[in-house]
Amino acid sequence: MCELPQLFAADIESFRWLLSTVAQSLASLLAIGGMFIVYRLQLLEHQLDGHFRDARLIYGRDVFGDINHTDATRMMRWSELVPAIEDAMHKLQTTRDTNASSLRKAESEGNKPNMLFFTKGVREYERKLSSLAQCLDQYRRLSEFHRAVSKVFFPPLYFGGVTIALCFAGLWATVWIIDAGRVVWAAVIVLSCALVSLAIIVRALRRCFLQQRKAK
Repeated sequence: MCELPQLFAADIESFRWLLSTVAQSLASLLAIGGMFIVYRLQLLEHQLDGHFRDARLIYGRDVFGDINHTDATRMMRWSELVPAIEDAMHKLQTTRDTNASSLRKAESEGNKPNMLFFTKGVREYERKLSSLAQCLDQYRRLSEFHRAVSKVFFPPLYFGGVTIALCFAGLWATVWIIDAGRVVWAAVIVLSCALVSLAIIVRALRRCFLQQRKAK
């Protein structure tokens, strides 16, 4: 049997200590990272719910002139509200363009009453378009952040789980590994997987923070 490094030369417990330490450390990191990500997902759900209520009120006010309009209050999901807002924005844009054309005509004729009327109309439709566009923009940023946070959670969980499983397998087969003289290889494999898992966890948390900045 080849000579073992000093770290594992003392007894079988040294190798078991390495495996258990790696497994416990990764489990702790996954728990902390998972807690943070789940908290962010819950917070995003609340933000999306609150923004949905605000967007529905703005839609009822700017499209129907009534925040309690039936067509607005019956919508219970973003999948219903977003197409309605996009359709309303298209109609408002058409009406705004019509008013702008009439304003140019009134200006060429020097008709001041019509100029004032159509100027007011253009500004009002621009205000409505701006408020509806802000609703959609905020929804898309929050939704993008929600999807990004959901995606970054799974790679660390997968690789960390595989590494922890390898550690437990090594603990179960410790005697065989020692007898076969494969301690160094087993230690290198476990430590490599642990470092890869750590890098993925750090990368996932970094992406989460970056996406959070974009969503603001």
